[in-house]
Amino acid sequence: MRYAALAMMTAGWAAIAAAGPADRLPLEAYRDPIDRQIAETGKGVSGRPLPCAYEEIHNGVTVIVRQPTDICVKMSPQRRFRGLWRHPMEGSRFCPEPATSCSGDSPGEKIWLSGTPGTDGRGELYRVDFIGRKTMFKGPYGDGFSDSEIVMDRPIRIELIEPAPGSPSDPK
Repeated sequence: MRYAALAMMTAGWAAIAAAGPADRLPLEAYRDPIDRQIAETGKGVSGRPLPCAYEEIHNGVTVIVRQPTDICVKMSPQRRFRGLWRHPMEGSRFCPEPATSCSGDSPGEKIWLSGTPGTDGRGELYRVDFIGRKTMFKGPYGDGFSDSEIVMDRPIRIELIEPAPGSPSDPK
């Protein structure tokens, strides 16, 4: 059987697949008992080779499709979040208030923000205010190196405060 990767299968899956026991989600994080079973045994079941993933056939090729985080793992109830969001080319970093800067090496919990408007990040920094849900358990999310993930359900305000380097709106 041939497999191909879809854009939905991110580097995070490679990190999770190669991760050690301490780098995986705790079993109680999974919503579906089948995902828990796959994570616990390391053995996929028919049509579901990995936790939170399933197989589809596209043009005669079997591909593995990743489920959205909020479908796969337990999430907190909706609440309001405010802070800074850095939107690089292949990533996402949310730094809650009272953060005054936000980058990959900012101190504190590494939070992946998903469900955001736009997909063509180039390094912009935004001030954000939104309603969302956060993963209930620490683990590898987003790029595989984030401690948690927040899904933005409803933006209240998204304000560009630092344009991408080299963009027309960058004053430098």
